[in-house]
Amino acid sequence: MVMQVLVIDGPGSSVENNTSIKQDGGFLHVQSLEVLEVTNGGQLTANTALGGSGGAVAVVGSIGRITIDGGVVSGNTASKPGGAIFIGQDVLHDVHILNGASVENNHALTGGFLSVGRAVQGEILVRNGSRLCSCTAGVSGGAIFVEEAIFRGITVSSGATICQNSAKGNGGAIYAGFQISSMLVEERGMLSGNAAGESGGGVWAGGTISTADVTSGGQVIGNHAGTNGGALCASFIGMLTLQDQAVAVGNEAGGDGGLAFAERIISLTLKDINAASNKAGHSGGLVAVLTLPDSIALANSSLTGNVAMRGAGGVLSIDVPYPGSLLLSQVAPSGKATLTISAGTTVHGNGAYTAGGAISVAVQPSSRPTDAMSNEPYILFNVDISASTFSSNYAGGAGGAVSISSPVSGVLDSRISMRSCTFNSNKAGSSVYLFGSSVDGCYGGAISVSSLAKFKADAVMGAAGFAAVPTIQQQDSACLLLLEDVHLTNNSCEGVGGALAALSCPTIIRRSMFDGNTAHLRGGAVAGMVGPVPAGTAGTPVGEVKQRNRRQLAGEAGITGSESLDVWLDIANSTFTSNSAMLDCGGALYTEIAQGAGTRVVSTTFGGNTAKDLSGGGACITARGSNATALLHNVQLNNNTAAREGGGCYAALSSGPGNVLTLNSSTLSGNVATAGGAMLLSIVAGSRAVLVNTTLDENMAETQDGGAVHVQCARSWQQAAFSTGAACGSEPILTITKCNMTSNKARHGCGGALFVGSGVSATVAASRLQQNMAGAAGGAVAGAGCDSLTITDASQLTHGEAAHFGGGLFAYSCEHVLIERVFLLENRATTGAGMFLAGLSSDPLVSSIVGLEAVMPTTRQPLVIVQWTQISNNTAAKVAKGAANPNQPYMAAGYTRFSGHGGGVFVHGNVSVLLRNVDLTSGNSALVGAAVGSTQLCETAGAEQHWPLSAANLDKQVCYMLLLRADGACVGSGFLSSCPSSGVWAAARHKWNKHPICISQVRIVAACTPPCLYATTHASFMFELIMGS
Repeated sequence: MVMQVLVIDGPGSSVENNTSIKQDGGFLHVQSLEVLEVTNGGQLTANTALGGSGGAVAVVGSIGRITIDGGVVSGNTASKPGGAIFIGQDVLHDVHILNGASVENNHALTGGFLSVGRAVQGEILVRNGSRLCSCTAGVSGGAIFVEEAIFRGITVSSGATICQNSAKGNGGAIYAGFQISSMLVEERGMLSGNAAGESGGGVWAGGTISTADVTSGGQVIGNHAGTNGGALCASFIGMLTLQDQAVAVGNEAGGDGGLAFAERIISLTLKDINAASNKAGHSGGLVAVLTLPDSIALANSSLTGNVAMRGAGGVLSIDVPYPGSLLLSQVAPSGKATLTISAGTTVHGNGAYTAGGAISVAVQPSSRPTDAMSNEPYILFNVDISASTFSSNYAGGAGGAVSISSPVSGVLDSRISMRSCTFNSNKAGSSVYLFGSSVDGCYGGAISVSSLAKFKADAVMGAAGFAAVPTIQQQDSACLLLLEDVHLTNNSCEGVGGALAALSCPTIIRRSMFDGNTAHLRGGAVAGMVGPVPAGTAGTPVGEVKQRNRRQLAGEAGITGSESLDVWLDIANSTFTSNSAMLDCGGALYTEIAQGAGTRVVSTTFGGNTAKDLSGGGACITARGSNATALLHNVQLNNNTAAREGGGCYAALSSGPGNVLTLNSSTLSGNVATAGGAMLLSIVAGSRAVLVNTTLDENMAETQDGGAVHVQCARSWQQAAFSTGAACGSEPILTITKCNMTSNKARHGCGGALFVGSGVSATVAASRLQQNMAGAAGGAVAGAGCDSLTITDASQLTHGEAAHFGGGLFAYSCEHVLIERVFLLENRATTGAGMFLAGLSSDPLVSSIVGLEAVMPTTRQPLVIVQWTQISNNTAAKVAKGAANPNQPYMAAGYTRFSGHGGGVFVHGNVSVLLRNVDLTSGNSALVGAAVGSTQLCETAGAEQHWPLSAANLDKQVCYMLLLRADGACVGSGFLSSCPSSGVWAAARHKWNKHPICISQVRIVAACTPPCLYATTHASFMFELIMGS
C-alpha cells in the first residue's frame, strides 16, 4: 500500500486502540509515506503491533517527514522496533515534535517511539514545551532508534524536554548507530531522567557526534547509563560545549563519564555553567575521554559534587594513551594542546577514588621506552589555571583537586601554570588506606604533578635485588609547574605533600601562600621529589624543545639563564604558615635534591609549621645521590616545631659527596625541637652546609643538643671503624660565617647555639654567639667526639650560660680544636665558665652529668689550641644560672665536686691544650682557679726531662701542665732553650704544624703545687699555657 499523507488534526481527532496481531503497524502498514502529522490536539494512542514493528504506523520504505505539532502520541507498543512508528529505510527530512506536543509511554524492542532502519536525513527537533518522555526499548534507543545517522542533528529547545526514557542497551533516549551531526539542548530545553542499561543514558552514537552543545539555560539532568556516558556517549565528539547558564546535574554512569564519555574529543568547553552531583562508577564524574582533547576550556563555572566512584577525575578524566596508539593518530596536529580554567570558576566538593578529585590527566608510559615510537616528538600540553577556586575536593590517591601525570616515556610535555587561584580544604588519600587507592600513591592534598622517568622500572627491579642498578637523577622531565599568587589553605594528604606534591616535575612558586595544610607523612604544604634512573642515563641532555619550554616558563617567573634548568624546586616571595606533617619530615616543605635537580628558596617565610612526630618543622631537605645543591636566601624560619630534630630545618646530605646546602642572609627564630632547635644537619664526608650572614635567635632544643644548630656525621663512628679515617674527615661539613646566634637554648642538653657531633668537622668564623644557654654543657658551643672544631676570625662567645660545663665552649674528646682570635666574655657555668676542655677519662665527671651521645673513640691524643684570644669576665659559680635538668643524678644530689672551679678555662681528662697569647687577665672569677682549673695531677719530673713535669700517663692521673709567663715568680721555674724532640712540643707540632709553637729562651713555670689540681693567676698577667703529653 502506498500513501502520501497521514494527518491526525484537531481536538477529538484520534487513532487509538488498534491492534495488529502478526503484521507490522497496529493501525497502518504502508510501503511509503510522504507526511505523518499529529497536530492541534490530535491523538495517536494505545495502538499495538503484537507480532511486528510499528505499534501505530509501519512504513516499509522511507517517509518524507514526521511532525507532532501540539498533538499526542502515547501508549503505543510493538514487540519489534518502533513502539509508535517504524520506518524501514530513511526519514528524508525532519522529525519535529513541537508546540506542547506529548510523545509519551510508547514501547518497543528498539525505538520506543520511533525506529528508523537507515538514517534521518534532516533533524530531530523537540521544542516549545513539547515532551518526548517515558518511552522504553527492550534493546536500544528508548525513544528514538536510528540505525545509521542523524544528518542534521538533534535539538531540544524552548522549554521542551526529552525525559524518563529508557533502554536496556545503548541510548536511553536516542540511539544512532553511526553519526549524529549535532546535539543541541538550549533555551531551557531539558534532557532529563533518561536511562540506558549500557552506554549513553540520554544519547548514544556508535561513531561521531560532531558537536554537542548545552547552552542558553539548557539542562541535562538525572540521566543514567549502566556503563559509559550517563547522558551522552560516542566514540568521537568533535566539540562538546556547555555554556551560557547551562545546567548538568545528577547524571550518572556505571563506568566512565557521568555526563559524557568519548574515546576522542577535539574540543571541550565549559563556560558559565552549573555542573553538580554527576557521578561515574569509574572515571570522569562529569566527562571522561580516552585521549587528549586539542582544547579544553573551563570558565566562570560552578563544578560541584561530581564524583568518580572507582576511578580518576571527579569532574574531568583524561587518559592519554601510550606512544603509537591509534587513538593518537589525529590528536593535536599542530603539536600543541591546551587546558584552560579561568574567570572565576568554582570547583567544589568533587571527588575521585584514585587520582584527581576534580581534574585528572593521566598519560600512559611506553612499555618500551627506548624504541623509536616512544621517542617521537612530544605534544606540548599547556595547562593554564587562573582566577579560580578549588575547595573541598578529594581523591583517594594523588591530587585532591588536580592530578597531572606526564611520564617521560609518554607523549606529552606538560607545561602547567596556576595563577591567582585558591585551593582550600582539598584532600588526597584515605585514612583507612594510608597510601591511597591510586597506583600513583597518595600525593598532593590539592595538586599532584609527576613525571616518572623512563627507566623507573629498571630502578625498581634493582632495588628489589634483581640487579645492582646504581641510581642517580636524570636531568630531564616531561613536566613543568608554575604557581603565581596562589593561596593553598587547609588542604590535607594522607601521604606526601599536604597542598602540593611534585614528583620529578620542575616547579616554580612565586608570591604564593600555604596555610594550615597537613600531610600524614611528609611535606605538610609542599613536597618536591625526584625519581631515580640508572646511572647510565644521567648524562642524557635535556631535549632542546624541553629546554626552550622550561626557559620560557622560567622567564615568565623572572628567572633567566641556564640556572633555570638546574633548579627543580624554586620558591620565592611566598609564605608557609601553620602547616604540619604528622608522621614524617617537613612540617611545611619536603624537598629532595639531586644532581641537576636542586632547590632554591628566596625571600620566603616559614612560620608556625610543625613536624608532629619527626623532623624538620619548617623544611626538610634530603639529597638523592651526589652533587646536589640547595639554597635558602633571605628566608625567615620562625616559630616552627619538630617533635624530634630540626625545628626550623632538617637537612640530610647523606646520600653521597658533593651535596651543598647554603643558608644565606636568613633568620631562624623561635624554632623548637628535641634536638637542633633551628636546624639539624646530617651530612657525610664531601658534602657540606654553609651558613652565611644569618641570624639564629631564641631557638630551643628541648631535651637534647643544639639549641640552634646540631650537626652530625651521617656516617656513624661504628661504620667508620671499618675503614680508615674519621667518620666525616677533617674537611668541614659545616661552615658558619658572619652569623648571629643569640638567646638560643639547649634546655637539657649541650650546645645552646651549636652542637658538633661525633666525627664532624665544623668551622665558625666572624660570628656572634650571645646569650645562649645549655642545661648541661656548652652555653654557646659544644663539641663531643668531633674530628675538628674551629672558631676564628673575631667570633664572639659572650653571655653564654651552662648549668654544668663551659658557659662559652664545651669540647669533649674532639681530636682537633682551634680557637683563634675569639672573644669569650661574660659567660657563666658551674665549672669552666669560659671553656671546658675534656678528653676521655675513667672519671665519670662528664659522662655522668652531661649524658652525651656515644662519642667516637680515638687512638689519637685530642688537642686544643687557643691563641690570640680574650677570655674575660667569665664566672664559675657554685650554682649556675643556666637551666639544669633536676633528673640528672649529680643534680639530684647537688653537683659539688668542681662547682665554682675554672673561671676562664677548666681542663679534664685525656686532652692536650695549648693556650698561646691568650688574655685571661680581666674579670674571670671562680671559687678555685679564677683563670684556669684542671683535674690533671702532677708528678715529680724525671731528671732526663727538660721541664719539671712528667710525661703524661692518664691512667696514673698524671698532670702535665706548663705555664709560660713573662716572669718566673712561681715555684719550680726553669729554662727551655730549644724545642725538645718529643713530648708536648712534638705532639702539638705534629697535629697543628701550621701553628708553630716553639719560642726559644722562654721561662718555664711549673704551675702545679700540691694537691696539684688547679692553677690560679692574678688579673695582671698575660700568659701562654701548654697542657699535654
